[in-house]
Amino acid sequence: MNLMKYRLPASVAVLIALVGLTAWVGRNRSETRPDSQGETSIPDIDDSEITAVEITRPDENKVRLVKKEDVWRIELPLDAEANESAVQTALSKLGSLDIRGVAATRAQNHARLEVDESHAVQVKIERDNETVATLLLGAFRGGNTMVRAAGEDRVYNAKGSIKYAFNKDLDDWRNRRVVDLELQNITEVHFESQNGAYGFRRNGDDWEQLLGSDEHAVEKLASSKVEGHVRSLVSLSATGFAEPSLTVSNAGLEEPRAKAILVFTESDSTPDEDAAPDDSDLSEVQSTTGDATPPETEKITLLLGGTAEGEGRSYLQRQGNDLIYIVTQGIEEKMMPDEESFQMSEEGDEGSGPLNVAPNSPTGDIPPEILQQLQQMQTPGAGSP
Repeated sequence: MNLMKYRLPASVAVLIALVGLTAWVGRNRSETRPDSQGETSIPDIDDSEITAVEITRPDENKVRLVKKEDVWRIELPLDAEANESAVQTALSKLGSLDIRGVAATRAQNHARLEVDESHAVQVKIERDNETVATLLLGAFRGGNTMVRAAGEDRVYNAKGSIKYAFNKDLDDWRNRRVVDLELQNITEVHFESQNGAYGFRRNGDDWEQLLGSDEHAVEKLASSKVEGHVRSLVSLSATGFAEPSLTVSNAGLEEPRAKAILVFTESDSTPDEDAAPDDSDLSEVQSTTGDATPPETEKITLLLGGTAEGEGRSYLQRQGNDLIYIVTQGIEEKMMPDEESFQMSEEGDEGSGPLNVAPNSPTGDIPPEILQQLQQMQTPGAGSP
């Protein structure tokens, strides 16, 4: 009898506890369940109509990008050419924004989901001087990015990684390309440094030496090695920029350690083998006496200055341009070659030459969340119990 006396109150207590637990779970699930019926407060964005974007990161200066005559420039915190690739990546993320559901509805969840002002990257989107939307981009959870419209409490799940495309330093928004030429358009190249002076001229698919009063002769010249040095310079990108307060003198550019000169034609003169000549082409060929006027050439001169802060970094300037870039040690080596740099190997075979494609170009736009997962997969034992 005593056992039955206490069993009923205990059962009631357990029932109350279960009801309370169910209500608590339901309330918390409502913070993360997809909202398949309600409309979002985030509008559809046509990235082709965007004319300005402002990016504000916590404790960082605002970066304002503006489209002027179909060209993107940085307007704040300085006036500079924008990195077109970085801008287009950011715009595509806005244009393909895919809201999958609601992650939270209360402000107390903003910090946890990193959509509060202390954690989020704020993106203001404009079209013709009118604000289309201001979004706060937060944490990456379960394959989605947390997104909140400014001034609202509701937080949405947006498909994929988005924040990384806007979470960039100022230098990453700037155009870091120093030289952008076609390899086949280079007709001559000259190098001057403490290691000697060397000059080369293109002869078909090969390179031959230019021996002036200052140039050094190279024994057993490997044409492919000349090509490797040229290849490194025709698509040269910097790793960053010097501080605006740095003078040419302090950067060691008044008396540079090295100089590289690229002589080039404006366009590719290589004929299109697939194109059949028309009558006008034939008449031109027939009227040619063999004394064709050589194409006009231009030149770009690169100056290598002193060492910059940080290991293996140097200052570089393109003559006629006030910008002072920072480049890696790999570029320094290409601009300061010695005779051995252009010689055949001991076996006498040129080999394929060094493959050096934009050695100091920025890394690809791989989302850091995805990169971390790839690194974990490549680490032996990663994820193992």
